[in-house]
This record gives sequence, C-alpha cells and structure tokens, in this order.
Amino acid sequence: MITSDKKVIRQNTYHISFKSNNEERNMYHQVLRRATLTSTPVSTVIKQYINEGVKNDRFLQMFDR
Repeated sequence: MITSDKKVIRQNTYHISFKSNNEERNMYHQVLRRATLTSTPVSTVIKQYINEGVKNDRFLQMFDR
C-alpha cells in the first residue's frame, strides 16, 4: 500500500454575518453583484475590499511611521 504524506496548509479565516437591515443587506447584495459581474469568487472580492480598507485606514496609517 502506497501512502502519501500531504501537508495540509491551514488558512486564517473570518466568518462574517450580515444583519437583515437595509444597509447591510444592500452591502451583501453589492458584493454578490460585483462577484457575479466580474466572474470572481466572492472571497476574492471581499479580500480586495478589505485590502483597500486597510490601506486607507487613517488609524492604521498613524502607526506606519
């Protein structure tokens, strides 16, 4: 019997929920819309938005100096 030793790469994850109020429901649908229109996975779209937000976060920029 041949066995292979595969290393499992563990990934960091965020689990997010959207409330059912209009603002968050709209945000949820806009993310899905962007993913659908660009044929991009939702996770990639969310990562792009997070990356933009982190780069433009004035609070975090105070500590980059």
